[in-house]
Amino acid sequence: MRNILVLALTGFLFVTLAVRSEAQESSPRFTIGGRGLASFNINRASLDGPGGGTATDDGAVSDFSDSFLLLRLDQLLYERHRAGMVIGFLFPDAETDLGEVFYNQVNVFYDAKTFAGTMGRTRLNNFLFEFPTLREEDVLDYGFVLNALSNAKNSEFSRYGNVVKAEAFALNSRLAVGGQVANWTVTDSTGARVDDFEINAFSGQVTYRLPGAIRYTEVLRQAGVAVHAQDVQVPGQRWIYSFLASGAVNLTRHPLRNIELAGQVVYNRGISDAASGTERAARLGTPMGRARARSTAFMASLRFLRRPYQLERLQASVTGGYKSYEDIDASQFVLVPNLFFRLGQGVDLGVQYQFETFRGELAAIRGRSREHSVKLTLAFNFQARFNDYFGDRDDILNMEHGYVR
Repeated sequence: MRNILVLALTGFLFVTLAVRSEAQESSPRFTIGGRGLASFNINRASLDGPGGGTATDDGAVSDFSDSFLLLRLDQLLYERHRAGMVIGFLFPDAETDLGEVFYNQVNVFYDAKTFAGTMGRTRLNNFLFEFPTLREEDVLDYGFVLNALSNAKNSEFSRYGNVVKAEAFALNSRLAVGGQVANWTVTDSTGARVDDFEINAFSGQVTYRLPGAIRYTEVLRQAGVAVHAQDVQVPGQRWIYSFLASGAVNLTRHPLRNIELAGQVVYNRGISDAASGTERAARLGTPMGRARARSTAFMASLRFLRRPYQLERLQASVTGGYKSYEDIDASQFVLVPNLFFRLGQGVDLGVQYQFETFRGELAAIRGRSREHSVKLTLAFNFQARFNDYFGDRDDILNMEHGYVR
């Protein structure tokens, strides 16, 4: 009987210690976030005819593209670093031929105080400043290095790719030096994706950015430079190089009423060949041709943000862009004013007007000289954390474009 009691007590102690040991193991933190974005778009495109007449094309559509959902699992490590994975998808435009959903985030990451690294599919580092427009593709031609390996008519192939990237931080995370090697999506001349998963691009950048907690305290809010290269492998030239520079300043250093002025320039050296001006202009009719053309794009924005009790309440902004193509009589211009009002936590009501013109040979090639668009929008943003026991460098929603920052 005594032996039975001893064995029972020993088993009980063993189970108790095992349970306590298992309980001491920290489980991963779980974060879910996303945005439901729907807009009613009223569009008009017009083309000036040679005889002075104008042909117009009107339309209206209900648009829920760029709505997304993100899931993140991460773990605090012994060295106070963290590692984890992110899975996310968004709804692309119906005309992109990408299916009902597009998996834009599938990656693993390692994050520490002075460095961070990511491997997998995520946003490309082909821009420096995120302008306050409703959707990222509203100013894709002006604010981003475009994918010179794709002839598909979608923005996703110029926004997401398979990457290996690393960043080092200094000055309390204000200064970041980063590099990225990537596989940008490759298509054939018809825009169909081909099985090419080799490294075909690299980039490097240096940025100075105020962290979110103090982003209204100094005049200089953000500044940066970057260089990008894409492996196009055309006869006589292998690489296309692009150079970026940007800056943003706080015109008012008031945390409740902020006025911000920002600008960015993107210079694409393009392909150098012996083609005539007419041949070069004809290439602008395709996405790949525009991405490979030598061009310079300027963008600027002026934004007012009202934050009573340090909570975003109202944003009014005007964003403009101009892009010219070298050695071709072609240019384009865009103006995007918008207004967003926060009805409650994470719920925004807004309106955006977009006016875009195409000049020179670009108008005839693209089949329109002017475009007008009015977008009435309602958006729902959310984020929830479970087992939340450590902090973040960035909010999970910062992984995607945000019209309010």
